[in-house]
Amino acid sequence: MNIKKHRIITVLLLLVSPRLYAQQQITLPELEVTAQRKAELLQDVPITLTTFDDASLSITGAQSLKDLDNFTPGLEVISINSTHPKFKMRGIGTIDFGIGTDPSVSIYQDDVYLNRSGGTLLQFTDIKRVEVLKGPQGTLFGRNSAAGVIHIVSQEPKNELEGSLRTRLGNYDKRLIEGMFNSPLIDDRLFLRVNAIYNDRNGVIDSAGDDDAYSDEEYQAARMSLRWLVNNKTDIQYTFDINQVNQQAAASIGLNSSLSPDPDRLYGAVANDVVNGHDDRLFRGHKLKLQHDLSFATMTWISAYQQFSSSLKEDEDGTDKIYAHLDSENEEENQFFSQELRFNGENEHFNWLAGVYFSSEHAKQELKLTTYTNSLNAIAQGSLPNSPSANFPFPDDQLWMESMQNKLRSQSMSTFADLTWFATEKLDLTFGLRYTLDKKEFSWKNNSNTFSSAVPDQLFQIPSYPVAYKNRWIDTDESWSHISPRVVAAYQFNDDVMSFISYTEGYKAGGFNAMQILSSFDPETVDSIEWGVKSTWLDKRLKLNISLFHYDYNDKQDINFEVQGGLGRFVTRTGDAKGKGAEVELSWLIKDNVQLGLNYGYLSAQWQDRTVNSVNYNTGLSQDIDLSGQALLTPKHHAVVNLDYDYSLQSLGNLLIHLDHTYNSRQQFNQTYADYYFDYEHRDSAYHYTNMKVTWQPRGEAWQLALWAENMFDNRYAYSITPMTASILGTPYINSRKPRLFGVEMKVDF
Repeated sequence: MNIKKHRIITVLLLLVSPRLYAQQQITLPELEVTAQRKAELLQDVPITLTTFDDASLSITGAQSLKDLDNFTPGLEVISINSTHPKFKMRGIGTIDFGIGTDPSVSIYQDDVYLNRSGGTLLQFTDIKRVEVLKGPQGTLFGRNSAAGVIHIVSQEPKNELEGSLRTRLGNYDKRLIEGMFNSPLIDDRLFLRVNAIYNDRNGVIDSAGDDDAYSDEEYQAARMSLRWLVNNKTDIQYTFDINQVNQQAAASIGLNSSLSPDPDRLYGAVANDVVNGHDDRLFRGHKLKLQHDLSFATMTWISAYQQFSSSLKEDEDGTDKIYAHLDSENEEENQFFSQELRFNGENEHFNWLAGVYFSSEHAKQELKLTTYTNSLNAIAQGSLPNSPSANFPFPDDQLWMESMQNKLRSQSMSTFADLTWFATEKLDLTFGLRYTLDKKEFSWKNNSNTFSSAVPDQLFQIPSYPVAYKNRWIDTDESWSHISPRVVAAYQFNDDVMSFISYTEGYKAGGFNAMQILSSFDPETVDSIEWGVKSTWLDKRLKLNISLFHYDYNDKQDINFEVQGGLGRFVTRTGDAKGKGAEVELSWLIKDNVQLGLNYGYLSAQWQDRTVNSVNYNTGLSQDIDLSGQALLTPKHHAVVNLDYDYSLQSLGNLLIHLDHTYNSRQQFNQTYADYYFDYEHRDSAYHYTNMKVTWQPRGEAWQLALWAENMFDNRYAYSITPMTASILGTPYINSRKPRLFGVEMKVDF
């Protein structure tokens, strides 16, 4: 960003300021959350968390979880495609795409665990709030929450007749329409709520050929909820969700100047030769929730079943050259069933939670790699990136495909308890424990290539795999168990200031590398110590929350691309790491119509014990690298400024002006990803994003009209370089972040 743009932002910050949750409000709102599996005020919870209510989701224009990392220090969502997002919290995350590995950040929707990342980027529609819990949450939320938890909470049916309709239009021919309808079917007893959303947008990256522009959007989603208040003690709710994505795969932008049309322009014309590239998913979910008020506690029982199928086919070389061709297609089917029974109780001395949990998963996956014999000839002759000699060792222009299939059956069982003792009027002590048992059965099937079963595979080269078992299933199974404790001391200095110190553990189950036959790896755990203070000042017009944390990351599961014959393969290795950091959250209601917000996060995270094999792009040579003491791949600084101004137009209504600006520092790199691997000026650079929304609310009317802009200065940035073909085909490529988007929005309530 140049000096002129910085000056523009500075002037805007002086003129406007952040979001107002309600007009005529003289104090900051008190938000209710369920971070400890019970309803509490945000400022009373001894956990560091960021919360987005329905108003903030609307004003930021967030469409799914992929849009929240810009506003949440400590959270990274790498979402090049909808079916393969990667979540990281405070530097902890999972980048493996195989079904043998679990995520490190747990995603929940309405108390139901979304078990696979491919089913987590569900589009926001009729959402009440999103809670981002930072740090291990193993006791309260269980397995696969080693880094933290994101909980999406939907609006519930209620005893009111109401509805809304929202439409958003924008550049790149964006069209979004969303509707909601709520109605009592039987007064005070039975309520129905339905909502739906449709979004379509053309691609934002031009094609150098005849294809449509790349990186488009197309999805639709709907939810139906039926709530029955049986009596004043029993509440039953059934919910059905459906979500469908049908769009192109993201564009792969080649960096090799001799093969790509314009590698320096992140949004220039791109040459991809993948045939029928796509990013598709169909998700369905059912949930039945029963709450009953017992004499000593509230019982909650949740039964859920969800299934999704996804298919991602994308270009893996960023060129349209047949002698450097590679594309991949990943197909996945998943069925997940879960049951949870828990009890919450409270008396004058204690607040307690206890329960049991069970889940079962059946999953299938197939990864197909497709190339041409021209590419294999080029590899064999070492002639890339220039055009190779023809027809050796294979005849040219022949399609070559290899595939690996996987199956997973898993079960997880746990029992948990969490007890808070009101030791004094000011001091609360919390002790929690969860025992988890995980069992997994996993299978591999390496299919013969489509060129000739008599010719050895060139892409999935696995010398240890017996030839006699080619095209047959190879099975294995493992089980793991873990005890996750939580200890918290919270001290209430007065009504406005609370401080806490906590020790928590997170656990992620062990697993299998889908691309490495008969592989397995141990569970990973995170031990975290955190101190925090939550406070309000100036008669509740200023909120200041601060946290400091340190964690030890044991047996971190990390996948790395290693060249071991053919194009190489992804190998999972474990290692130990540690991290420390600080986070600050400030909200200040400067005047009744002016609010300022600032979120900041600092993180320093390094490997303690980790060795990988990496390939130098420039030389093609590989070697083992000791990463001890080197950084995890994460930015060190992340800051967000939010500003809103509610300007009265007298009889014409109000003008709500919102502005936010995000800064993320450059990724910290280790030797694997720095000079030794590939040096590209724009790779994971520091970035600035500025968004604005101006809303006119006519006085006495039930509609509003808004102008909006995202990345309003059109700053251009790239995601990480993809390693699959960088060292062998000489075709490193990147994916781009979003360009400037803008348009108009109208909403009507009735």
